[in-house]
Amino acid sequence: LPLRSPLSPDAARLIALDKQINRQLQATKDVRGLLLKHEEEDLVQVTARARELLQKYSVPYKTQPCQGEAQVCAECFKKHPKEAWRCAQVAEAYRVCSTAAFSGRSHATAAATQAAAARG
Repeated sequence: LPLRSPLSPDAARLIALDKQINRQLQATKDVRGLLLKHEEEDLVQVTARARELLQKYSVPYKTQPCQGEAQVCAECFKKHPKEAWRCAQVAEAYRVCSTAAFSGRSHATAAATQAAAARG
C-alpha cells in the first residue's frame, strides 16, 4: 500500500501561506511597536522644543497702564451721573497718567509737567 499524505496539496499550500501571513503579521506588529516608541520620543522632543521656543520668543505680559486711575474715574462718573464736574480732578489724573504712559514718561514726571504748565 502506498502511503498517502494526510493533507491534500491545497491544504498544505494554505498551511504554508498561513505561516507566511503569521510571520508577516508579527513583523508588522514589531514595526508598529518601534514606530510607537519613536513617536513617543519624538513627541517629547517636539513638546520640549515648542516650550523652549515659546519661552524664547514670547512677549512678557505687561499690565495695562493707569488701571487704578481708570477705575476711580469710572466709579466717580457712575456715582455722579448728573454732576460730571465733580469728577474733573480724577478725570484729569487719568488723562495725565495715560498721556504719560503712551509718551513713555513716568506718571510723576507727567504730573509735575502738568502742574508747572497750570501755574503758568
